[in-house]
Amino acid sequence: MTETYTVEECMNIGFAHGQSLFEHNVRDVKDYHAIVDGEMDDNDDFDVSQFEDDIRALCWEADEGYRQYSPFEFFCKALNDDENSEELWEAYEQGISAGVDECIEELTAKFYMTTQEAHKVVQQWLESKDD
Repeated sequence: MTETYTVEECMNIGFAHGQSLFEHNVRDVKDYHAIVDGEMDDNDDFDVSQFEDDIRALCWEADEGYRQYSPFEFFCKALNDDENSEELWEAYEQGISAGVDECIEELTAKFYMTTQEAHKVVQQWLESKDD
């Protein structure tokens, strides 16, 4: 008997898969090190939109390879055999997008805020030296 899934389960599976795709591929994106090294503000060439587009494209490319092998084949069969197949596939793919997007937001916010906070601390320190 084929396992069945709900829309919510497909969204959650897709979300977790999206996060996994992001985590396994983000280091291959050109500007990754500019983010983690806190160089976003100092790099005139850094383009957040381009970074986001690049990681999304890389994640979807990696997902294409993943879909060609088991255990995905079992999950795929379950979705294809369900009477709500299209809705389940849509939920799964929305989950992937949401998972990737959340990781992008966490990564860029974490390091951007760290950079901003560091600048504030340095600025405060410089101002205290002027006194």
